[in-house]
Amino acid sequence: MSTIPLARPVALLAVLALAACDTVGSGDPDFGAAYVLDPASATLDGGVLRATVSYSGGCQEHTFRADSRRANGGVEVWLVHGGTPDPCEAAITETVVAPVDIAADAVPVVLLAPPDTSVLLRAAR
Repeated sequence: MSTIPLARPVALLAVLALAACDTVGSGDPDFGAAYVLDPASATLDGGVLRATVSYSGGCQEHTFRADSRRANGGVEVWLVHGGTPDPCEAAITETVVAPVDIAADAVPVVLLAPPDTSVLLRAAR
């Protein structure tokens, strides 16, 4: 009786699982500190994402950057709210302008935001 080394079937299963999955990266995106996105304000112009966000703060500097991944046959993008913890509670609203590293012809492009918001930014033509 011959035996098949375990490494080969396991490696083959891993390759098949990756080939069947269209998502690069996994799990929920890291949105950083809490914020609320105004879905009606979101636009994608070339490689630049613009969106109005609200958050509490006022004592510390707040930063936003865009992140993205391929998923579901298209691209998902989201904003990551960074900075140091801010103990202040002023209601801040600002328009974020952030470059997004995605192909110019990528479709669809969907903007994700906490807690369960998604906005179609670019659809198939």
